[in-house]
Amino acid sequence: MKENASTGKKQSVVNLRELFVFCALLVGIFLTRLYNYPLFHSLSEMFSILIALGLFLIAWNTRENIQNKGLLFLGIAYFFVALIDLVHTLAYKGMGVFPEFTSNLPTQLWIGARYLESISLLIAPIFIERPFKPHLIFLSYSLVVTLIFLSIFLFGIFPTCYVEGSGLTTFKIVSEYVISGILLLSMYLYFQKRAFFPGESLVLIEFSLIFTVFSEITFTQYVGVYGVANMIGHIFKVISFYLIYLAVISTGLRKPMDLLWRALKESEEKYRNLVEGMAEGVVILDSEEKFIYANPRAEEVFGITGGELEGRSLLEFIPPEELLKVEEQTRRRKKGLTDRYELEISGADGKRRIISVSVSPILDGQGNYKGASGVFEDITLKREKEKEVERLAAIVNSASETFLLFDSGGKILAWNKMAEEFFPSLKQDSGAKSYLDLIFKDNRDEAWEKFEEAIKGKGGIRFESQIKTEEGKSIPVLITLFPIPGATEKQVEIAALIVDIRERKKAEELHADFIRSLVHDLSNPLSASLTALEMIQTGKKDGSSLEEYLEILGMNVKRIANLLANFSRALNWPSNGINLEKNPRNLFEILSRLLEAQKPLFSRKGIELRFTSQGENVMVLANENLERAIGNILDNALKFTPEGGKVEVSLHKEGHKALISIADTGTGISSSDLPHIFERFYRGKGANTGTGLGLYTARLAVEELGGEIRAESELGKGSKFTISLPLKEG
Repeated sequence: MKENASTGKKQSVVNLRELFVFCALLVGIFLTRLYNYPLFHSLSEMFSILIALGLFLIAWNTRENIQNKGLLFLGIAYFFVALIDLVHTLAYKGMGVFPEFTSNLPTQLWIGARYLESISLLIAPIFIERPFKPHLIFLSYSLVVTLIFLSIFLFGIFPTCYVEGSGLTTFKIVSEYVISGILLLSMYLYFQKRAFFPGESLVLIEFSLIFTVFSEITFTQYVGVYGVANMIGHIFKVISFYLIYLAVISTGLRKPMDLLWRALKESEEKYRNLVEGMAEGVVILDSEEKFIYANPRAEEVFGITGGELEGRSLLEFIPPEELLKVEEQTRRRKKGLTDRYELEISGADGKRRIISVSVSPILDGQGNYKGASGVFEDITLKREKEKEVERLAAIVNSASETFLLFDSGGKILAWNKMAEEFFPSLKQDSGAKSYLDLIFKDNRDEAWEKFEEAIKGKGGIRFESQIKTEEGKSIPVLITLFPIPGATEKQVEIAALIVDIRERKKAEELHADFIRSLVHDLSNPLSASLTALEMIQTGKKDGSSLEEYLEILGMNVKRIANLLANFSRALNWPSNGINLEKNPRNLFEILSRLLEAQKPLFSRKGIELRFTSQGENVMVLANENLERAIGNILDNALKFTPEGGKVEVSLHKEGHKALISIADTGTGISSSDLPHIFERFYRGKGANTGTGLGLYTARLAVEELGGEIRAESELGKGSKFTISLPLKEG
């Protein structure tokens, strides 16, 4: 039992819960023998190996603080014992790792490891008070273990320890008794040095040696490597390793921490209430950057409560991008320098925080660095607010909309870069100074009424208005006014967002024009259809036959259907176009069919329609949208080519592309209209028919197929449309 320096309570190194877990594991390992002995052997050996490695890690990582250097020596020794035991495990009968060797190999490795372990236990008391260089001891053991391996695997000079069919050799049995004698002598030496071991720690070491002796004696009794004596010997070995592990924890890890606590106990008692009640975090680190004290505020910031922060490394909470900064600050502290800096940490609760740290080194009487004390403030919220302000400022300054800030009297206080482009006079001393300076004169009364509503705190006020340009012209804008707190509680400032809506107004006008033209275009075929229908129903005739009335009715209904279809596709494209499946299609057949259907219409108007093709097999991937596109162009050719004119359609290949050319001798397109004819809702100047959708949907249909459409025209001489499509491969 020992006293916890921070709580004053007695604390045993042998934790009952841990002991119960160990016993359960031991029973579990034992039960595996009933299933498979190599599995039992592997588990028991690996358990001992893990314990030995844990012992080494604890001793090595506390080497600066551990007072009993003999335990550090043992920790290093057990690392190499574990190394030989690992090879012994792999070499055991049934593992199949070294098939060219007999059961003599694992037995030789066993004896080598036990000699190394027993001699190390015997030598360790010598180093209890005698300092040594851990790296030199590590190097020495590396050399010894290398020689053991060479003598067994390469030179074959290690004495035989087991012979298949007859069992253990005399050398092996005698060695087990020699090793037991060394262990008994070690027990005496540890008892002689008992002043350097806490009572419980010494008992653990002595019992570990007793179980090791039991293990060695048991290993003199078996004949087969799967025998009962072999099994019992391994159980005793596991127990001995566990006991020596507990002994090193007691004096090698927990005791140094207690000593550090006791060194701080007097000052802690005096200032505990003050420090633990501080709004700032307070920590004390040892020379390895591990926490040995943290007040409640520090625990809260690091996301750990209940004293569990103590003993953990500061580096656990440092994000990778901050490690270089921490390492540099550590080097400065070790030089005796005090620093103040900002640091980002990642708490155990998963949250990242920014702290402002003031840290000072802790030096002993000779000026040696022993640790550091630090006081820090969590400035995460402060930095987040600053970043938010900077982010909002950057957003406002880079926004494509115009932002301005006014005081309650309408005076301009601030603006973003876009405002300077919208109102160049803002950059001039003699330029706009107030809200009303920006508003077009005919709209100032209404604009000021809205401004006053915003001052009264009625929330965001949105309205359309007109602002004036440098030339005195007006621009339609959408203005949003909203109040924000000013410098004082009673002061109110008004932020304004001004959006140029010229394009929207233009679109609205275009949309209205489109609706009007659609109504106009529908009225003609609808009127003609109704007239033909009336003639059919009443039986009246004006020289035309019933078939002619039906043809007129069908043609006009088709015109109405095409108008509505174009309108629908234009509004919903590409969802209605891109989903159509593409199949191999013959352009020659498509054009032949379309031209055959259109020929009567061209003949009736007295227009010559010609079709030429390089061949009758021109394959592309297409869908019905392509036929609509070609049909739209033919409709335009029919509409704008006068009587006696020509329309020539040609199909030919050029490289990996198929080219469709539709040329007419119609009215042509002006140079100002030509660049826009494929835009949605575009209708040329002076056009009084059409929706402005036919060529738009034709372009989308061709582009959907990976092709291209272009137009050439000269006013009064006709137009030529060329569709280019990739040929189908194969």
